Amino acid sequence: MVLRLNTYARASNLTLQPITKQYCQTLLNHPHVQAWQKAALEETRIIKEDEAGDILSVAGILAD
Repeated sequence: MVLRLNTYARASNLTLQPITKQYCQTLLNHPHVQAWQKAALEETRIIKEDEAGDILSVAGILAD
């Protein structure tokens, strides 16, 4: 969820609320999450059916 929050906020040019930003950063700094991300970046298999289309705007949901 945290990765989606960051991705959607960037894609929609939104600024996350400070408490949300802090929560995201705390989770992303956790060693297990970092190891999981590293392993994901090393994955080469692509499952076409799991690929998403365009990101929809989330204005008003994640930020002011």
